[in-house]
Amino acid sequence: MDHKAEPPQVDDEHIKRLEEAVFKPLETYRVGRNEIVAGTVAPSYISPLQGLQRLEKIMDEYVGGYSMFYVTSENLLNRGLEHSRYAHGGLFEQIGAEDLHQLQRAWELQHRILTAESVARHTGARARCPRP
Repeated sequence: MDHKAEPPQVDDEHIKRLEEAVFKPLETYRVGRNEIVAGTVAPSYISPLQGLQRLEKIMDEYVGGYSMFYVTSENLLNRGLEHSRYAHGGLFEQIGAEDLHQLQRAWELQHRILTAESVARHTGARARCPRP
């Protein structure tokens, strides 16, 4: 508000890097789409749905989900955090988006990965706090 007369200065190179990052799942799909081996199985990328299923499995098994009867331990949480770090870095790099709808799903997955890590850390912090 104080600088109304001065429009923001944006570096074109920075915009280009952001654009590449946002549309990377589309490029990943475009490069690997001809490598599909069986139905929807591709060795060079996974769909946002497949990524979501992997994340759900991590959360269920390590952060105290239904299959674990909502119980977890510090060791399981630490292992879950290792998997979520993989999901945040490696898994998202493998996501391929066929169209803009799938691109939206890919970025929703990225946000779910960040939320899952927050939930795991919160659960760990609650487990370590003394009970009254």
